[in-house]
Amino acid sequence: MTERKKVFLVDDNMTNLVVGKQVLKDRYQVWTMPSAHKMFEILVKIRPDIVLLDVEMPEMSGFEAIAQLKSGEYKEIPVVFVSGNNLPPGKGEELGAAGCVEKPFSAEALIATIERLT
Repeated sequence: MTERKKVFLVDDNMTNLVVGKQVLKDRYQVWTMPSAHKMFEILVKIRPDIVLLDVEMPEMSGFEAIAQLKSGEYKEIPVVFVSGNNLPPGKGEELGAAGCVEKPFSAEALIATIERLT
């Protein structure tokens, strides 16, 4: 049996973390994190196959987090913005994002995106 893909879900909204983990846990290994700072702490120990990243978070925004991810050893990891805001056209791609899933997200949209990018 092949090892399940590792997914990081980073969002400051606990409901989004719980729902996201619930819809993904049967297919993937899922780590939920309430902040980008926590994601960087865990990255030292675990390398995910994909990062699902909220845009608006306190302390460090998704934009700041992806800039840091893409400037170092983690640049090959696909990052998908999960956002309730409509991102400005091209903003995600400009920052190196592989895509965007709108909140509230559907299980189908999340799974399809992960499958397409990993």
